[in-house]
Amino acid sequence: MLGVRLVRAYPDRIEHLLLAAPIGLEDYRLYVPPTPSEKILENEDKLTAEGYRKQLETNYSLKLPPDQVTPFIDARFNIKGSSEYPRWLRAFVNSAQLIYREPVAHEIPLLTLPTLFVMGADDHNAPGRPNAPEALRPKMGQNAELAQAFAAKMANAKAEVIPDTGHLVFLEGRQKFDELMLAFLKPR
Repeated sequence: MLGVRLVRAYPDRIEHLLLAAPIGLEDYRLYVPPTPSEKILENEDKLTAEGYRKQLETNYSLKLPPDQVTPFIDARFNIKGSSEYPRWLRAFVNSAQLIYREPVAHEIPLLTLPTLFVMGADDHNAPGRPNAPEALRPKMGQNAELAQAFAAKMANAKAEVIPDTGHLVFLEGRQKFDELMLAFLKPR
């Protein structure tokens, strides 16, 4: 989301935009009621390390071995015991609210610079899903298809989908991701 905003704000300073499994491809405001910040805080307070592991596996469709996921879990839970936790928590809540309140789905088609979406075929991450009406949840998070549809509407964009890869496409499909990224950013 930030990359799209930076390109729109500084179009003369950015030559290429690579969007690696971006969020913001859907405007959840159209069908998901807002989540109060207090509810986000409550959910974070209840979250356990095992619950977070399940979130990563489910929401991000992670297929990494457990030992490669543990550092992410440790980082998230080590902050809770630090003096930085209140600041981290504010940033976490504000980020969750930003995803909901300020989607970039309507701005993406306005981009004219060379843009590459690199998506995991199994990336169905949809941050608004838990609060969406039950009937809409299965339709949310069709991220590879959304990226392909955006690229087709844009003047200078392409979407590449890496098979057997979830939301962390740069970790799970590292070799293919690196190939796509380097070819895209190679000076012409």
